[in-house]
Amino acid sequence: MKQTSVITDNFAPTSSKRLAWVSFEGIYEWIAFLPSKVDPSSLVLNRYLGVFRDGKIKISGIEARRGDTPMLLAECQKEMLEASAGAATVKGVRKSIPQALQIVSKYVAAVRVGYVDGKDWMITKRLSKSPVNMLTNHFKLMLQRCLTQKGFK
Repeated sequence: MKQTSVITDNFAPTSSKRLAWVSFEGIYEWIAFLPSKVDPSSLVLNRYLGVFRDGKIKISGIEARRGDTPMLLAECQKEMLEASAGAATVKGVRKSIPQALQIVSKYVAAVRVGYVDGKDWMITKRLSKSPVNMLTNHFKLMLQRCLTQKGFK
């Protein structure tokens, strides 16, 4: 990834110069910024998906990128993105929606008839502390305590 330094004084009210790093990843054929999870009426810069001109898919902030997302859901999302990756315009992406919906239907049907192994739709969470050292009772702590009582470590 090519990095370029940009000197600017637009970031501070003082006249001191600041150095900002700008990375160039490539030129997008198309990019879609997704809504905030907190405020769905506003788009955010850290949740997006897009396709570079060379056809490479870039995703950030969606379930397919998270380590705790069930494998089945991540695979479904990636397959849907691949279906729209060939589109060169927003209109082309919209035309790929029926194909993406067919992909979702395929995954739903596989779950309904029992073709999907339970581990493929299992949600995983990692704990950074031992349950006895946690101060708040959130779902990960409660689950960990329950599993510890059942003999899991």
